[in-house]
Amino acid sequence: MPVYNGERHLREAVDSILAQTFADFEFIIINDGSTDDTETIIRSYDDPRIRLTTQTNHGVVYSRNRGIALARGSYIAPMDSDDISAPARLATEVELLSSHPTVAVVGTSIIRINTAGRELRTDYYLAHDPELRQDLTVRCPFAHGSTMMRADLVRKVGGYRQEFWVAEDYDLWRRLAAVGELANILEPLYLYRENAQGLTASHERSMSDFAMRISGELLDDPNYQKDIPLRRCLASYERLPRGPRAAVIARILENYFRILVACARRGEFLVALYRFVKLMSSGTAGLEFATKRLANRLGIDVSPSSRRLQA
Repeated sequence: MPVYNGERHLREAVDSILAQTFADFEFIIINDGSTDDTETIIRSYDDPRIRLTTQTNHGVVYSRNRGIALARGSYIAPMDSDDISAPARLATEVELLSSHPTVAVVGTSIIRINTAGRELRTDYYLAHDPELRQDLTVRCPFAHGSTMMRADLVRKVGGYRQEFWVAEDYDLWRRLAAVGELANILEPLYLYRENAQGLTASHERSMSDFAMRISGELLDDPNYQKDIPLRRCLASYERLPRGPRAAVIARILENYFRILVACARRGEFLVALYRFVKLMSSGTAGLEFATKRLANRLGIDVSPSSRRLQA
């Protein structure tokens, strides 16, 4: 956990890790040149699992890589200093990585909270490798602070790269995808704090530019698998409760359509047509999604209220 002047929410973050139901871990905290009471707060804890390293300010990418270099465990779990991990987070992730040796990184769905800790909404992420690889092609498929990675694979691919600062996690996921599988736990086990002064908010434009670059490079890569068994992927979520099911199915279909459009813009018209037909024939959800998108392009209103008026 890198921290720079994080005194406001630091205790909540530290307490949430120390309260994990899985207790066999080392908690590496990198104090990145803080000038507030960050170090005093950390040193107030009497827990042998905490390993504090204090350095002059080098930034978050350097700090994350230093934590990786210091880590002695088989798995590495990032943590942000203003967020909260649910008590079962580490145990659930360790269980998945232990039972699925081909998975390189696992994350969880998240609950977004405001600076006061009030819940805003739940973001559900895709769970399985095929659709996560498609997700990776168009956006970052993980909530970084919720993840756990195999330490040997993170080191094998070179850790975080300063070149992609503010999107260093997205860049890491695409390199980990080359050496292992991707997975998410659908249960929200991480509370992500939205902060107007946070890194994400203050560098939103740079993050968007890097994301577009990474997405474009993946789309241009002829060796990267962009297609998925769409019908089977959709079916794997059918038993979920209505809210999470609708969210993840919408995400899969949106990704599939965005790649379809990208192929058309690149002049790959047969590939785009194939994907559109596959989308139309993937089931009720896919048919409705494709119909709405096509109607929108043609300027036709296919909303339920419009159909009632026409009747």
